[in-house]
Amino acid sequence: MKSRVGNIECLRFLFAVCIVLHHAMIGRFPMWGGFLSVEFFYILSGAFMGKSIRKKEESANTYSMREACIESSQYCWRRIKGIMPYFFVSTIIGTFILGVTYDWRFNLENILNILNDFLFLQSYGFPVMSVTGVVWYLSSMFFAMWILYPIARNKYYLYTYYIAPILAFVFMGQLIKLYGTLNVPAEYLFGVVCTGNMRAIGMISLGFVVNEVSNKLASKKNSKYVNTLLTIIEIILYLYIFWYMHIWNESISRFDEVEVFAMAIALSITLSGKSVLQSVFDNKFSIFLGKYSVSLFLSHFYWVQNIQNILYKLGYSESLRPKLLGIIMSFVTALGVMICGDFLKNIVGKYKEWYEIKYQMNKCL
Repeated sequence: MKSRVGNIECLRFLFAVCIVLHHAMIGRFPMWGGFLSVEFFYILSGAFMGKSIRKKEESANTYSMREACIESSQYCWRRIKGIMPYFFVSTIIGTFILGVTYDWRFNLENILNILNDFLFLQSYGFPVMSVTGVVWYLSSMFFAMWILYPIARNKYYLYTYYIAPILAFVFMGQLIKLYGTLNVPAEYLFGVVCTGNMRAIGMISLGFVVNEVSNKLASKKNSKYVNTLLTIIEIILYLYIFWYMHIWNESISRFDEVEVFAMAIALSITLSGKSVLQSVFDNKFSIFLGKYSVSLFLSHFYWVQNIQNILYKLGYSESLRPKLLGIIMSFVTALGVMICGDFLKNIVGKYKEWYEIKYQMNKCL
């Protein structure tokens, strides 16, 4: 399983678009269940984390819990470094947009709240500004990875085959029982347990199971007929998921877990490499869409949620179809965030390379 697979990158983009439509709340083409895209991203993150740990499990002879904890921090830090340039640019843009629109006063309280955005502290209970609107997701994702990595690293097979399925079932069941849906981003159960953390832990754990199933499928020498059949199942499942997200309402929300299991099955096929679609989407454009989806996810909320207020502030009328305009601005801003984020990564990378060369030279002197 490659880290960048075309059909996976296209799926990232499609699910990111579903989140944009979900937050835009368009009446004629609703995506009320688009929040389930979060479950997709968590499961995918868990599958890749499981893949990384499994490789270490197979290559390392011995290791300690101390080493596992160090690896956990290093893994989370790599993920944070990967997304931070884009998150930084998007937050700066969003802060400017919201500041102008709502006449924010940049006092000490607001500055500290935005600082907590950059530290991803929302899931721990700290106050944040959440300029991008997705701080809860990132905070819970990093929290879950930080907690789960050393456990899975120390007892990979026990965790993957036993603990992970239990966590996925229990957390999904409790959220649906108490709230009637999985769309509970940042409530506090009993005033203490963050529901976003429960979603992240449950879905990332399920991702470990998906990784193992995909490995089993990948090891099979299937005929072309079997691979075609698997591809048909994969397509049907994804179409069913998108259809459910489109028709979602509170009367069927208690069945959200069915879509999660459909995602798990479909992703297992996709990640196995047995899908016929892999060769179809194995191109640079698909990789671009996957990379672009990160910036789109980070840069849409302050547009689609506030576009009407922005237009009112600027003196424009409703005839401009604000929701459509908000979506268009989200896509345009995402492109700018991606370009600027890449620029920042290159600058930091060159500085780090220069510093390492200088350090090695000083050691030799």
